[in-house]
Amino acid sequence: MNTPYLSVVVPCYNEHENLAHNVLEEMHAYLSRQPYSYEVIISDDGSSDNSREIVQERLPGLPQFRLLQNPHGGKPAAVWSGIQAARGEIVLFTDMDQST
Repeated sequence: MNTPYLSVVVPCYNEHENLAHNVLEEMHAYLSRQPYSYEVIISDDGSSDNSREIVQERLPGLPQFRLLQNPHGGKPAAVWSGIQAARGEIVLFTDMDQST
């Protein structure tokens, strides 16, 4: 697999509600229209709801997406784990609700 141009790290902690609103599919719809390659890393922070399961169910339809499963360490730890796993030339992060 070629190195992606962009890596998007998305920390995830108990994001059932946002995931139910198809936020992953919205990210995919936007990024797939761009003229560069990308990957999206969902960095789960030990969610206690069914966030991980929802992401895992959707991954087959989102080939540029992958899930990291981390113990609960807080948002900074989830972001850092995602950054360490990123392969892109440029790395950015956004919250699951896309507020940042």
